[in-house]
Amino acid sequence: MLAVIALVFGASGGCFFRGRLAKQQVKTEQTAAQVHHDNWQSERDANQKKGEEILGLKVDLNGVKQERDSAKDRLVKWEALAATLNPDDPPSKRLDLLFEQLQSMTNILQYLDPSKVTLDLYVNDQEITNDLPILLPHDGQIRIKVKNRGELTAENVTVMFLANLAQTNLLAEHWQIRGGTPPAGGDDLGWGNWLVKADFLVGSDMSFGAPLLTVSTNHGIRPVIAKITTYANRTRSNTRMLLLVPIPTKPDSNVSEKK
Repeated sequence: MLAVIALVFGASGGCFFRGRLAKQQVKTEQTAAQVHHDNWQSERDANQKKGEEILGLKVDLNGVKQERDSAKDRLVKWEALAATLNPDDPPSKRLDLLFEQLQSMTNILQYLDPSKVTLDLYVNDQEITNDLPILLPHDGQIRIKVKNRGELTAENVTVMFLANLAQTNLLAEHWQIRGGTPPAGGDDLGWGNWLVKADFLVGSDMSFGAPLLTVSTNHGIRPVIAKITTYANRTRSNTRMLLLVPIPTKPDSNVSEKK
């Protein structure tokens, strides 16, 4: 009887352990399959990334080749121009000579740039823009100054002064009389035209003070309409209009009252 019971329990226990072993084996196989799948997926992703990198390198290489071919074409054109301009020089030096020539031309063009010389106008120490009234002192003096605030030196700085003044009503020593229009009669005094040119180079941030102009007392207290034009070599002319208003004379307070 005991032998039968032992046999039954032994058979049951063997079945139990064999079941557990079978489940463990299945689990192990599943784990191995998952690891294999993960490894395969990682390898696939790595290969895909390498493929993309290789494709990118091919694209970059094509771009480099295109840029190289374009640079070759440009170089051929520059070499042809250098050979045309410097046919008697050694081929190895032609491009260097061409560069020097182009640099020289660039410097000349910059030198000719009108914006490199800018002339500001001052009348009686006041900067003039346009249509600006200026008080004319009792002595009738007009002090004109031209300042170069550009980068380059200004050559032949010139000032033209046009005003509704007869030539006899303006003392303009060292100025050239450039004609004008004669009086038309009545209140029309005609227009005088005077010109002066600096006899020195006006460097950057330097000024040229024109010879003094003096309005004669014969002109009376009438305002003077003036047009001043300034220019220099390599610059555009700049014209400003202004109104010179005489300062009224104060009445004599010492006049005795009549008895």
